[in-house]
Amino acid sequence: MTVDFSRGTWLNQPQHSTVTPEKVTITTDMETDFWQRSYYGFRNDYAPALAARAACSFL
Repeated sequence: MTVDFSRGTWLNQPQHSTVTPEKVTITTDMETDFWQRSYYGFRNDYAPALAARAACSFL
């Protein structure tokens, strides 16, 4: 399976990243995370992610 990362869509695009069709390099900002509903009640959902469509099913 081949994924063209350059066609991806960012969620919370980082300040520093390099995207080519074959590779993604991300330097995250300090204290970015995707914690959801922790025991202490905080939620962090601001980390960067690059979503790309895949040609096959993952089921």
